[in-house]
Amino acid sequence: MKQSLTTLTPLLGGLRTLLLRTPRVTATARRFSAPTTTTTTTTRRPPPSTPLHSRHFTSTPTTPSNSNSNSSSPTPTPKQQQPITSYTYTDLTPHPPPNTLLIDVREPSEYAAGHIPAAVNLPILSHPDAMFLPPDEFRERFGFEKPVAGGGGEVGGVVFYCKAGIRSAAAARVAVEAGWAGVGEYKGSWVDWSRRKAEEEEGGEGGVGGKKKEE
Repeated sequence: MKQSLTTLTPLLGGLRTLLLRTPRVTATARRFSAPTTTTTTTTRRPPPSTPLHSRHFTSTPTTPSNSNSNSSSPTPTPKQQQPITSYTYTDLTPHPPPNTLLIDVREPSEYAAGHIPAAVNLPILSHPDAMFLPPDEFRERFGFEKPVAGGGGEVGGVVFYCKAGIRSAAAARVAVEAGWAGVGEYKGSWVDWSRRKAEEEEGGEGGVGGKKKEE
């Protein structure tokens, strides 16, 4: 028994030394941390919308195609109207210029009450189509040849007059539109002519501008 204890003593001392050298394992060291898996959910965001006012639209202007763009058709030139000649009392007295037809455009009753010598009557108010009539119908209606080319009238021009120049001015414009040549107007018309004629006759009788009246 005594020998057994003597033998075990060195063994226990070695075991004790071994235990002292072995590091202690604590409860904390025995804990194992389980790996944490983090699941990340990625949310796909739509791209930001561009405001309407900042959007740029590229538009290509459309040029209408003209099939006649290459055609070299001449541009029509507006018809130029001939000027209307203005006549005065002295131009028509004592008679109109040669080959000039003097036309009174007042109504027949006015013409019958008094007119310039050598004048023919063409009542423009009651016959507004007179300038456009064929030569034969013109002659039958008014009693003289139509003073236009091919109308039979051997005249170089016409002079219109009325009472105060209103109707004669309108008649001259219509005659130009109808193609009459050498158109003129007496702006003073019958009022001016009758006054000037009366002044000449009074002057001749009183000795002013003419011979003295024989006693």
